[in-house]
Amino acid sequence: MDEVTGASKYVDDVKQLVSESFLIEAGTFDESTPLEDLGIDSRKRVQLLATLEIHFDIVIDLEERHRLTDVLGAAAVVADTFAGGFLRPGTGESRAAAIPGGYILCAYATAPEAIRVRRR
Repeated sequence: MDEVTGASKYVDDVKQLVSESFLIEAGTFDESTPLEDLGIDSRKRVQLLATLEIHFDIVIDLEERHRLTDVLGAAAVVADTFAGGFLRPGTGESRAAAIPGGYILCAYATAPEAIRVRRR
């Protein structure tokens, strides 16, 4: 997916979330302003990740926090998540993934806490 094209529809929402969550005037930054320049350190990026999950009703892998360097990067994470990377809670979707050692990981969006690992 073209990161800019896919992310563009989420930029305004993400910018508003950054502004409201960290009490930063929206007019003082744009989508390419480094979040670090706004005082958003790595711990606050984890907070932003959680805020994105709640606002968009998605589940984002914690490893994606390194991509939250600016509003456009955060919007790209949201776009990639909607493009099929992770489950959306309450949708009834399920995903399975192979795990080294011959195991299969099954996760159900209706009960993400009910992740099961079983032998193939």
